Amino acid sequence: MFSRLMRKGLVGRITLTMSCVLMIPTFLVCVFYYKSYTNSLNENADTSLRQSNTRMENTMSTNLKLAGDVLDQLGYSQEFLYFLDGNNILSEREQRHFLKELQEEWINISYMYPSFFEEMNIYASNKQLQSNASLKFNMHSLEEFPHMDQIEKNGAIWFGDVQQLNGNASNRQFQVVNDNKYVVPVCLFIRSVNTEEIIGVVELDVLFEKIIDSRGLIDTREMEDYIFLNEAGEVAFQTGNFTAKEIKNLKDPDTPSEYRIIKSKSQKANINSFVLMKNETIIKAANNMIWRVGLIAILSAFIMVFLSYMVVKALLKRLVVMDEAMKQIELGHFDVFIEEDKQNDEISRLKERFNLMAHKLNETIHEVVEKENAQKNAELRALQAQINPHFLFNTLETMRMQCEVDRYFKISYALTALGDIFRYTIKWDGNTVPFQLEWANLENYISLMTLRLDDDFSYEMEMDERAENITVPKMFLQPIVENSFGHGFKQVPAPWHLKVEARVEHGRLRIIITDNGGGIEEGKLKELQDRIRHRKSFGLDTENNQSIGIINVLKRMDMICLEGSNIFIRNNKEQGVRIEILIVTEE
Repeated sequence: MFSRLMRKGLVGRITLTMSCVLMIPTFLVCVFYYKSYTNSLNENADTSLRQSNTRMENTMSTNLKLAGDVLDQLGYSQEFLYFLDGNNILSEREQRHFLKELQEEWINISYMYPSFFEEMNIYASNKQLQSNASLKFNMHSLEEFPHMDQIEKNGAIWFGDVQQLNGNASNRQFQVVNDNKYVVPVCLFIRSVNTEEIIGVVELDVLFEKIIDSRGLIDTREMEDYIFLNEAGEVAFQTGNFTAKEIKNLKDPDTPSEYRIIKSKSQKANINSFVLMKNETIIKAANNMIWRVGLIAILSAFIMVFLSYMVVKALLKRLVVMDEAMKQIELGHFDVFIEEDKQNDEISRLKERFNLMAHKLNETIHEVVEKENAQKNAELRALQAQINPHFLFNTLETMRMQCEVDRYFKISYALTALGDIFRYTIKWDGNTVPFQLEWANLENYISLMTLRLDDDFSYEMEMDERAENITVPKMFLQPIVENSFGHGFKQVPAPWHLKVEARVEHGRLRIIITDNGGGIEEGKLKELQDRIRHRKSFGLDTENNQSIGIINVLKRMDMICLEGSNIFIRNNKEQGVRIEILIVTEE
């Protein structure tokens, strides 16, 4: 059999090689299968334990973070810094108000997170605050807080050790009683602004079973068990019926164990957790499989010899065609094409990809040539386009310098402003700019209009320094201000006045533009307000160029600014128009 395969040339040699490669592992599998299969089962068990441990840790981390976030939010919503400070003297009305607000907050928390938080305790240095029967939470003196010596100065939120709900809170001792509830105290420390000393503590007691999702652990576990110990080594929760001796052996790494164990510890609440699985359960399936798998492996090896011979023979015949085609590619003939067959296998896909590669190479060569020609033409056009702007900039600068020499300073300032406006308009690196650049461009524009209108016009511009680096659409202020000069001031006699304000309020940039012009007719104003509200454009034949400019600015804001940005327009009560531009800067 082997000599006949050798006479088959490359096909026979490849088949014989594959046969040896397949037959040797087949026999070795029968010898070593039990150990390897057992190791595989152990690895799968370890993977399962790690996944279970990861899910458990994620659940604990998520629930502890939730508790911390709720407590942090409670700290923001209540004025603990004032009411808990023993240096502040509270009126009875203030005491009742604080306790009432705090009680309502606790009721809301209990409603939003049912059965998650068990108790709320408030420790205050202000001894005026006293607990009473009507309160659903506990008020204590700050001296009663039992863990002041354990507090670190590295944060406001602190997670205490697991404790028994009905245990002695002064020393956090508890007994191992399965029917008792265990909680994790989560504390918010209220510190004096001046001295950094703790003036109060807000404590929420979270049920330990909710932190670990004990019901979910029981419902989803398969062969694994869970044990949770506190820092003192006492059991807080377990899914099995482990004895004290077994638990002691689990904690000792030098003691041989009949379990596979994953150990972890939550630093927030000092919770030691064990996810474990019995070795006897893991390898039980391996004992009945060894001989059956060995027989199947031997039969599979002989079948693979025959199939390998048939496949290799067919593959090599088709590969010869591809070899010839590749030689044509080496010679530079990229238009070569291999006739594709109807077989859906790797060789067929290789043929398809070879044809696609040759086609892409051919196209790429043509594209490279075309792109090089297009790049040269674009560079030439860009060079030509730079001539006129540079000429104009140089001409304006020459005129400005001559005005300086001739002491026509007013005209010099106007030419400077005009040059700045032209540069700002021509240099279009993007659709957005810092607000200070847009503001400077508006100042240049208004200064030119001041030169034109002389004493008939005055203006005010006020900008919040915090607005300087806010990103805004480029060229969105000037088109709106132009309406005052092009429409509003033409309807009434001088003097004319324009005021532009820019303020930052609650994560929003608010720009208010007011003038004392003729205002907008009520009918046109309502139509403009409706189009702003519904983002409707005007037709091309409209004569309302003022409205077109506002709508175009609004559309650019919708594309560039965050949701909620808008434009509001109305007539002033006395005279003129008031336009308010709102740009949202924070989500």
